[in-house]
Amino acid sequence: MIGELATKLFELKAEKTRLNAEVSMLEPQIKETEKELLNKMREEKLLKLSNDLGTIYISPQVVPDVVNWDMFYEYIGRTNSFHLLERRLTKTAFREMVENGESVPGVDSVRFDEVRTRKD
Repeated sequence: MIGELATKLFELKAEKTRLNAEVSMLEPQIKETEKELLNKMREEKLLKLSNDLGTIYISPQVVPDVVNWDMFYEYIGRTNSFHLLERRLTKTAFREMVENGESVPGVDSVRFDEVRTRKD
């Protein structure tokens, strides 16, 4: 039973790897087609188009691009604007601190077991 589960896990991971490779090959084609389509839609002054498969539309986006992290962090501290940051710690840096005997106030370490695989 346990041997069958191990075999199943390796087979599933192999299938996932194969499928991820296919997806990786499609991503550049998708990005290039989106870029070409966006340019054509702009040329023709279209905000939306539809066909039998669905609707495509231009959705304006606003995303941050921090050009001066020191100024940005100073602003966050001065205005208490911590909502601008994602609430997530860097796992690697946290692990290094814990391994060096340091603690981070307000943060607990959570330990759990994880199944890992390695091809022999």
